[in-house]
Amino acid sequence: MQEGDVNYTVASSIEQDILHYINNSDSENYSEVLKSDERWEVFYHLSPTRTAIIDWYDFKYDAEILEVGGGFGAITGRLCDKVRGVTVVEKAEYRAKAIAQRYSTRKNICVITGDVLKLTYDKKFDYIVVNGVLGTSGCGTDDISAYADFLKKLSLLLKEQGKILFTIENRLGIKYFCGVKEKYSNTAFMGINRYPEKTNGRTFSKFEVERILKEAKIEKYKFYYPMPDHITTQVVYSDNYLPGNNINERIMTYYPQEESLLIVENIVYSDLVENKVFTFMANSFFVECSFN
Repeated sequence: MQEGDVNYTVASSIEQDILHYINNSDSENYSEVLKSDERWEVFYHLSPTRTAIIDWYDFKYDAEILEVGGGFGAITGRLCDKVRGVTVVEKAEYRAKAIAQRYSTRKNICVITGDVLKLTYDKKFDYIVVNGVLGTSGCGTDDISAYADFLKKLSLLLKEQGKILFTIENRLGIKYFCGVKEKYSNTAFMGINRYPEKTNGRTFSKFEVERILKEAKIEKYKFYYPMPDHITTQVVYSDNYLPGNNINERIMTYYPQEESLLIVENIVYSDLVENKVFTFMANSFFVECSFN
């Protein structure tokens, strides 16, 4: 179960297993759990490889971070390593409690249950991290103003020089053309077909993300391209550092579900580079938003 599939009041059976692992661990290391339980959902929430999406980013150490939608805390501990203080807001109470338990030895973390836009804060933040949950902020609507409004409201919680950092999957990512099931519908080609059926979240093309940013009055932004995506990041490219023809050698792909797969995406990586469409078809975007 990923973000967007969450029932905020009742944990699923797999989530109950994850809660058990966290509540019965005396450390933040779940390597033995991952050896014995190979389910994708367990890996998704407990694997240390999840932190790669923010390991490379140069946070100011004397900073305060607001993490929106912490899940079970996949990247929370790494955020705590990087800055002075981390405030995590998670809608599901059982998940918030799990994050607090998982990082119970940390002194620079505050975990809150609730809707991030309905809470009152006693401070503003240097960074707001929205990892993989922007797509659910509009409850599946195709009206981009809903997602833009979410970002605009979050920006009010920033310090003057603050930044919003968000990740989102690309509706036109190469993995979806290869047959990988779309994130929110669990159906192949749903996003490419512009969501003909109702879902509780959406992915967006690069152009659509830029439309959201424009609607949110965000004029300063940078796109980064984590590969193979923002979940199991192995390398991060930017518009100033695009991949060369050796990209196939640098990235190991993965597929939790293979039944709908038509081809393996790294077969066409070089074609994306040679035809200068890599940024259009990268699987995920990491976007840094500045306001001053």
